[in-house]
Amino acid sequence: MAKVKVYQATYDDLEELIPRVFRDFPFSFKNKRVFIKPNMLSARRPEEGVTTNPKLVKEIVKYILAEGGEVLVGDNPSLMGEGIQMRVGEKTGIKEASLGKFCDITRNPRLVKVPELGELAVSSEILDCDILLSLPKFKTHPLTILTGAVKNMFGILVGVEKPRLHYRFPTPKEFSSVLPLIYEIRRPDLTIIDGIIGMEGFGPSNGTLRVINRLIVSRDGYACDWVMAQMVKVEPERLEFLNQAEKRGLFLPKEITVEGDFITVEKFKLPIKVGDNLLSRSFLKLLYHPVRYKRIRIEKKRCRLCSLCVQICPKSALMIKGKGLKYKRKDCIACFCCQEVCPEGAIKPA
Repeated sequence: MAKVKVYQATYDDLEELIPRVFRDFPFSFKNKRVFIKPNMLSARRPEEGVTTNPKLVKEIVKYILAEGGEVLVGDNPSLMGEGIQMRVGEKTGIKEASLGKFCDITRNPRLVKVPELGELAVSSEILDCDILLSLPKFKTHPLTILTGAVKNMFGILVGVEKPRLHYRFPTPKEFSSVLPLIYEIRRPDLTIIDGIIGMEGFGPSNGTLRVINRLIVSRDGYACDWVMAQMVKVEPERLEFLNQAEKRGLFLPKEITVEGDFITVEKFKLPIKVGDNLLSRSFLKLLYHPVRYKRIRIEKKRCRLCSLCVQICPKSALMIKGKGLKYKRKDCIACFCCQEVCPEGAIKPA
């Protein structure tokens, strides 16, 4: 059975709560190499709710060090370039929260042969650890509706691998089919979703913050995301990455057991209109057709020409021209990487 436990929590009571979590999900950390992978999407302040809160990272690091574990903390942010890891770590507060254990995991990638995808560059620290802890953020995403445990493992890929996969698999269904394959490269031993402050609407970086006051914990990330969907009244069958995982026999919804402080989050806003529970799968396929996502909208008054979107675009559909941002619609593959990294919330799905 896949046990999922939901804990009522605030960021102020994590010092007492984290030992309880590890009593419910015990590990022997002594002399083990433990890697902690938070969500470090981009260089945003903790109060913006885009990345895993540093207070959660800190308390977990403290606990594992006290248990005699050897800890490393890191992620591969959306942006690429020299010093990006440290810049994002400092801005998000995660570097300081790591208590000297923060590391740049972009420097020593290894090629891993992944079924259906070929060779991908993966951070060696992820592959070499004895225990992998994943700390996703409870958010929305225009390609996957919700982003949590499974999508967080997309961050084990180094450098251009992420935009390259967005280019190869541009539609929501295609991209969702890739996520379980990435997740299976190195399954986390425990997932703790930071749902204390979640994000609804235009996530994963420019949505509206929502107080949920919950941690979702399981040894099975698929089960975590299944429960997250239930909490916000999205039938898990609408999450294509879970459908793909179930088809591959990677998890069985009927084996999920839910314990603890489960709640229903009323009127949770999604990034797209997904319809109600009576919509047929054929209509959902039409709803998620790539034509629907073929364009983005740029709010020129918000744009400060920082060029982050230009740097991340895998198809060079964005460029700075004169005093404005030029968007080549015909080249857009709707990966929404630009929306993820925009610090001003100037890019929205059209």
